[in-house]
Amino acid sequence: MNPQVALYFRKEFREARYAALKDAEGYQRVLFVLERLGAYMVEKGCHEEHEHEKADGLGDYKNCITALVKKYHPLEKDRKRQPSTYRDCHTAFGSLYEMVMHGRNDALHQGAFGRILTLHLVQLALFLEDTLMTIMTGEIKNYMTRNPMCASEWQPVSFVRQMMLANSFTYIPVYLKRGDAEREEAAWYIITDCDVAMYLQPFNSDCRARRLTKSIKDAIELGEMNIEKAVTVPPDRPVRAVLKLTEGKKPVLVKRDDCNELQGIATTFDLM
Repeated sequence: MNPQVALYFRKEFREARYAALKDAEGYQRVLFVLERLGAYMVEKGCHEEHEHEKADGLGDYKNCITALVKKYHPLEKDRKRQPSTYRDCHTAFGSLYEMVMHGRNDALHQGAFGRILTLHLVQLALFLEDTLMTIMTGEIKNYMTRNPMCASEWQPVSFVRQMMLANSFTYIPVYLKRGDAEREEAAWYIITDCDVAMYLQPFNSDCRARRLTKSIKDAIELGEMNIEKAVTVPPDRPVRAVLKLTEGKKPVLVKRDDCNELQGIATTFDLM
């Protein structure tokens, strides 16, 4: 499997896993990605037993997907040599795949059955994401969240707060122009949930209402909200270099060198 294909499937598994975590019975999307990965590998002859063989079910994909995991997953290459604490805490990939396979074929996929199947598929997705990450190249563009939601300086603080709470965001990028006409500086900044909380507390309801309706630009220029300039890197910067640059404390924004177009955002959560 080449790095571009690994990147594609890792992205698909991650997005499907996020969707499943929002819905306790949202197993279908992870299943679809798993079946597409299996079909791709069988079609490409990724396992001798499946070469030139038509496959249409999870059982038909088991050998080739398990072989991929055993070849590339850092903890599955030689499971017998792993400490007993690892074996006690993590279900083996083969056993997990069997549980998913039996759950997939069960007629009842709702209630407790659906939730258990979703849990197993989330764990299986994590196994496969870790496996695919070892095949991918190490540039930050492969790990960032593309096309992130951004705030605009004219929007009220209430809208930023709403975006954060509705999407469980800790950080939101904003492009600000600061200074006067002669010495104006435009750059990307990061608004954190802590910035918003500090801006809104502790004030009475009238003061809170006034602050919520202020634009981001006004709140910052009046010195009421303190935010920091974002660390920006080009898309081909190695992940290790990015972590050293930010000390793992703040997200980084990925943008093109020749303009301020934002391509993505990466947090330490994305790089684990």
